[in-house]
Amino acid sequence: MPVEIIDHTADIRVRVYSHGFPSALIELSNYMLNLIYTGPINCEKSIKSTVQFSEAERCVVKLLSDILYYTDSYNLALKVRYLKIEKNRLTWEACGEKFNILKHEMGYVIKGVAYDRIVVNTKNNLIEVTFDI
Repeated sequence: MPVEIIDHTADIRVRVYSHGFPSALIELSNYMLNLIYTGPINCEKSIKSTVQFSEAERCVVKLLSDILYYTDSYNLALKVRYLKIEKNRLTWEACGEKFNILKHEMGYVIKGVAYDRIVVNTKNNLIEVTFDI
């Protein structure tokens, strides 16, 4: 199982393992999106965005925050399909559609991603992060 829930008193904390750091980021991103809503997603719209970062922890938080921005601001149900890291620049692509309450069941409202107790190990492809709900 690539995503594991870790006990937390008020928020949602998860641990992700994968065969590569970009794959771990995609797993984490899609897990976060699945916490927000469930249901099938048609690829009617495509989103592409880039974030700059100075260290691995900032990479994780900036990516997830950017995805939350597109989900919340444009009312989109998304799935991350592609992610590429070059030096201190991460480019991600997702596809999705407008959120539809008849099709997509609403889950958690994720307000943000916490830097508190974040763990990022790029050699072991491990990420632990807390979602502020």
